[in-house]
Amino acid sequence: LWETGRRGAGAVRAGAGRAGAPGKAAAPERRGGRARGKGPGGRPPRPAQLPADVPGFVGGTGQLASLDALLDGRRPTAVVSGPAGVGKTALAVHWAHLARIRFPDGQLHVNLRGFEPAAGPMDPDEAILGFLHALGVAPDRIPPGRDARAALYRTLLDGRRMLLLLDNARDAEQVRPLLPGSSSTMALVTSRQQLPGLIAAGALPLVLDELTEQEARELLARRLGTSAVAGEDEAVARIIAAGAR
Repeated sequence: LWETGRRGAGAVRAGAGRAGAPGKAAAPERRGGRARGKGPGGRPPRPAQLPADVPGFVGGTGQLASLDALLDGRRPTAVVSGPAGVGKTALAVHWAHLARIRFPDGQLHVNLRGFEPAAGPMDPDEAILGFLHALGVAPDRIPPGRDARAALYRTLLDGRRMLLLLDNARDAEQVRPLLPGSSSTMALVTSRQQLPGLIAAGALPLVLDELTEQEARELLARRLGTSAVAGEDEAVARIIAAGAR
């Protein structure tokens, strides 16, 4: 039990996998003065870019409830912050799957690489280009200027019930160009930083802490099986200590 649990200790409440790059979509059309992409049958594309949910998710009860309360649309942005490895992405992805029915026009996801030394933080313009493709804009219809692309992106989101999962953000400056212009679309941001610039603008702050000891025990029971941890209190305690819960 100790060896099996020790190998998984560093993955306690681990983040979900990253979504792949969106594929090439159909060219946009104009309806009522707005650029709209066309999917199969002439309908606007409905992106579904969420990473896979985390099996056996544990913890974050208060944060999940706070996110549920945002579904009334009054505060369309939330920032989940906390130290590396605490489970920010896992919580955000888990909630997004629970709430996806409330976003019938689709879900967009991007890993902003805010704290990945090898690749470096993603430029917001790169993220917008990926979103435009996912929303049905062909490369030859994308404006050449950064501001024009951002304006088209906000236009395509306007009035649509969508969820943006902006994962692993470096700072508020990286996130601001990606935020929707209307409250119909919700943005869920994760970061090691609390992003006070976004909080000052009205975003809901949610700080994620380490699992409690009881939550950590529950997670081990779900991952290893109840029978595997039964009567192994000392080994379970060592696993929890090694993983810092």
